Amino acid sequence: MGNQAASRLWRDIQLCSTAIYISLGLGLVYTMMYLYAMSNFAHLIAYIAIAMLEIIFVAGMGACIYATTKIDGYGMWITFGCLLLSFLLFNLMMWCYWSKL
Repeated sequence: MGNQAASRLWRDIQLCSTAIYISLGLGLVYTMMYLYAMSNFAHLIAYIAIAMLEIIFVAGMGACIYATTKIDGYGMWITFGCLLLSFLLFNLMMWCYWSKL
């Protein structure tokens, strides 16, 4: 019984070996691209990351407000409150430490 599971796993890995090798190669390529971008555009990447976090917070709060119309209870309001607190804390820290960015 256990031998069949091991042989199926090994066969599945052999069938997917091409995809695994391509993923490993692309991982190496993407790592080199990221290192190049970090060495030349680190400041811009930091601003993009901040903008993405802001968008994620606002979208999460919007999703929670929409979910309150579909789900009964206080769970989504609590989630909205936690996201709002995190959003305000993040922006407060960005405002206080902007010169150190």
